Formats: sequence, C-alpha cells, structure tokens
Amino acid sequence: MAVSTDLCTVFDVFHDGWITELIEGQDRLIITVEIEYLAECIQAEYRRFTVELSAPYECRFADRNTKQTSDLARIAALELDILSADVVDKVVDVHCTYDILPITAQHGGTLRLSAAGLRILDQGRREWSLAELIELARRYWNQR
Repeated sequence: MAVSTDLCTVFDVFHDGWITELIEGQDRLIITVEIEYLAECIQAEYRRFTVELSAPYECRFADRNTKQTSDLARIAALELDILSADVVDKVVDVHCTYDILPITAQHGGTLRLSAAGLRILDQGRREWSLAELIELARRYWNQR
C-alpha cells in the first residue's frame, strides 16, 4: 500500500500540473508532468517533472462517460489537468479535466495508476524523495 499512498501524494503535490507524456520504457512507465511554478523553484528554466512507475504497473483512463482506454498515446494527447488524487483498493485515482477542440466545455475523468515502485525526477534527472518534493511544494506555497 505504501507505493499507492506515495503515488497519490505525488499527484496531490502536482495538482495544478498537466500530464504531457506517457511512455513505456524497459519495465517502467514514464509520466511527464508539466508544473512550471514548482519546477522553476529548482532552476528557472525547468518546467516539468518525471514520474517513473516500475513494472508491474497499470495505467488506464476513464472519462465521465465511462469510456476507458489504456492507449498511452491517446491518454497523453488529452493533456490531462491534474485536480486531485486518492487511493481506491490499492490503485491511485488521479482526477483530471481536459479540453476537446473546439472548446465547448471542459471534460473530465480518472486516470487509474498502480505500480510496484516509484521514482520522482526533476528536469535535470535528479531523483527526489517524496519528503523532498513535499518540502519543495511547502516552501513554494509559503512564499506566496
């Protein structure tokens, strides 16, 4: 359960970001999260973080109309805006919104994630512990 709880916390920290890439690597899923205000706290030119999920992992998106897909390219193309996350039966539900062009309304759904392990990397490929990420976010919000 610890990986699920940690992953949930990561996406809660990234709650204002959006998912721009989902790539399968060797025994891992690589998720790119654009969250400029937090990334630039590390270095001014940084814009994103990477979340690596170790295999076995699951990644599935269900929109509010219950259409589901595991197609990573299709999910990434939605550029999901992260709202919040919670753990349901050892799976992390990342609640998201997205726009469909032409924009007539905002749409939403849930990205369901689970994994055996988790790594958090900044744009310079430095690995961050969950505690360090939480502290970075805390410092940002306290400065505002």
